Amino acid sequence: MHYMHYCQSMTFGTTYKQEQSVVIMSSPANSTVPPTPAPSSPNLPPSDSWGNDPREDGHGETAPYPFDNMYKDADVVLQASDGTRFYVHKSTLRVASKFFSSMFSLPQPPFEPSSIAGSSGAREEIPSIPVTEDSATLERLLRMCYPIDSPDDSDSSIQAVAPILGAALKYQMPMVAKLMAKSLLNHCTFDPLGVFAVAYKLDLQKYEARAVHEFTKWCTRTKPTHSSKGPGRNAAGIPDITSSRAHSLGEYSSELNSLPASVYYRLLEYHTTTTVTSSLQNAEAAVKHICSRSHNFPEILHEADVLVGRLAHPFRDTTRADTIVHSSDNFEFHLSRNLLSFASPVFARLFPVSSTATASDSLGASQTGSAVQTPHRFPEDGLTLSRLFQLSYPMPDPELSGDGSPDVERRSALSLLEAAKKYEVARALSFAKQTCVQAARASPVQLYLLAMQYNWNDVAQEAAMRAVYETSDKYVPELETASTAAYRRLLVYRQKCRDVILNGGQSESPWQGTPSTPPRSAYWSKSSWLHSPAEAKFWLAFHHRVSSNTVTAENVVMWPMDVEEYLPTSVLLERTGMDYPRRGGSSTLAPPTCPATTEPGDGRQVELERIGGALVKIVL
Repeated sequence: MHYMHYCQSMTFGTTYKQEQSVVIMSSPANSTVPPTPAPSSPNLPPSDSWGNDPREDGHGETAPYPFDNMYKDADVVLQASDGTRFYVHKSTLRVASKFFSSMFSLPQPPFEPSSIAGSSGAREEIPSIPVTEDSATLERLLRMCYPIDSPDDSDSSIQAVAPILGAALKYQMPMVAKLMAKSLLNHCTFDPLGVFAVAYKLDLQKYEARAVHEFTKWCTRTKPTHSSKGPGRNAAGIPDITSSRAHSLGEYSSELNSLPASVYYRLLEYHTTTTVTSSLQNAEAAVKHICSRSHNFPEILHEADVLVGRLAHPFRDTTRADTIVHSSDNFEFHLSRNLLSFASPVFARLFPVSSTATASDSLGASQTGSAVQTPHRFPEDGLTLSRLFQLSYPMPDPELSGDGSPDVERRSALSLLEAAKKYEVARALSFAKQTCVQAARASPVQLYLLAMQYNWNDVAQEAAMRAVYETSDKYVPELETASTAAYRRLLVYRQKCRDVILNGGQSESPWQGTPSTPPRSAYWSKSSWLHSPAEAKFWLAFHHRVSSNTVTAENVVMWPMDVEEYLPTSVLLERTGMDYPRRGGSSTLAPPTCPATTEPGDGRQVELERIGGALVKIVL
């Protein structure tokens, strides 16, 4: 097998098999003594004695010493993803990497040579192996394998360490992996979420647990009190100890952005359940749940199979059809090429006259053949294709849910949406989007995540506003496919809006003359931030009202405000004093020391206008 084919045959994504994580804590025999560093890199001449620059060989930039083949003894080239070429030695890579040791043991067929200037002025042939790492990562990785100066450790950030650790695991370099894992754990105390994200991507469960425990643990300390029993003790002589979180729930690391939102959801959920007595062993058990994958999709596929079993579609007329399509589950559709071509430019390319192209071919390709109908095999199931073809024909819209279930309707619409995007059927795209929005409208978070996934910015904005007034955080299946970055964006926006309402639209305490901390809503919680659904309904209507009105250049909301119009009686129940919806933890929304007004409702109106002005400034 050729070296290049060997590399390509190995599948390495962002996660790796668990057995690869064991290599971090193990090392080859007799490896306790580190190699003696080589002298500093010599000053290289600008060109060799034949006038050839060793860094420019016509195949991309050459890496710096010692990977520039200064002594003309390199016998293999590693080419980074950015084209930089590293001239290395098989003997060194064999010792450092089990991966390369196995690769170089394979017999090699003739290969297309790369060439460099040799010591005699001739061109020497050296095999070249393309790798996926960039030159900065590859250089630091290789420097830790060679007996030379250690790589520059000035950048020991998680962003610098993570790709090297990933490459060390990929190429099975135990010593490098051990060093990089230790460097990664050095960040655990101050950036546990960053460490967790890297460990998750590399499937290092031991380090996931360490990071989760650090993120969720409690710290205890003795209060700085003094009594007759001694410092730090109360009057009874018992140590006066207080506990607090080591890391707040709203803490975040950008390394989390690409993780599934469901993992972040379960991490936040676990954070809210830990206590002072929670241990590393608890975190190790929790990680298995936090990092688990959803098992809902096989059930979804099974439901689709059941529906397909009783599929009835109108595309059975063999007398007027001029092409045949088979679905992945072997349903047969007799169709008109002309109608399909009008509905979609992709269909127009797939079904030209006398074409034998199939959907599995490149969508831009077409083949010509006999006039005999040749079935076209599509990878979609029959139910999805039936609906797609109905929306490609001048026919009524299809029914997506026989039992009226929003979940089934939403999943059917998503399947149709993917097919409509692939084949560029405009009517099907519009219909599928409208159906998805309608089916998910009862769950703003669910709708928001869908909208972010498909770049429906208008829908995402509306859903995010409605999500502010959800009473608690709940799991939704779309968390499995959404990114943590999208979910985090919603949580931050939601908290800002809630804080504006709780603080009466001002950053300082709404209670005049009271030096208290402004109320702050929870970043994530399964408990309601309001006292009743009626309050949530009121504030949502209020938010919609202010968002639909004009904001001047001075950020002043210009809108008529009649308090009584927006305060239904149901919201004012069980309120004393000023009839106003109560914010979480406070007795009334308006402070009792409001300035005197000529009209009873003026104070409330001023505060509502202040809240409205602050809400419209918050962007998703």
